[in-house]
Amino acid sequence: MRLDDASQLAESLASPAPEPAAGIALCATGAMAAALIAKACALSPEASLAAEHARANDLRAELLTTAERDVAAFYAVLEARRGGGDEREAWGVAALVMRDAAALLEETRFLADDVAARCRPELRGEPLAAALLAAGAERAATALAEIDEAG
Repeated sequence: MRLDDASQLAESLASPAPEPAAGIALCATGAMAAALIAKACALSPEASLAAEHARANDLRAELLTTAERDVAAFYAVLEARRGGGDEREAWGVAALVMRDAAALLEETRFLADDVAARCRPELRGEPLAAALLAAGAERAATALAEIDEAG
């Protein structure tokens, strides 16, 4: 396992440059939670978790795509601010992206709870951790959406 990518992401998020950060962190956290769910599913073949495994992989991809949407929304706000565009509308789009993230994170949390109840007992730590990560990220995404809505 390589931690270089995680280290690079953490360094980017800590940068004082005016770049997106919180939305990326939340979506990446959700993607990691989904990966933990997928791992527990893959290692519990006797539990018939194929559908859950597939959904966990889909959630991981959707959360990473949502992170990209958050980056685009961030730059749209900056562009509106600099170019005299409709900044309120740009903040509204950013809020919708965070609402979408919160919904995906909620689904990730529910999926983690389901998998934790059905996977091999020695693997329950993965979906349990996933559920806790997703729950915290979901709360934060909802809070960010509220801040963006106040734009």
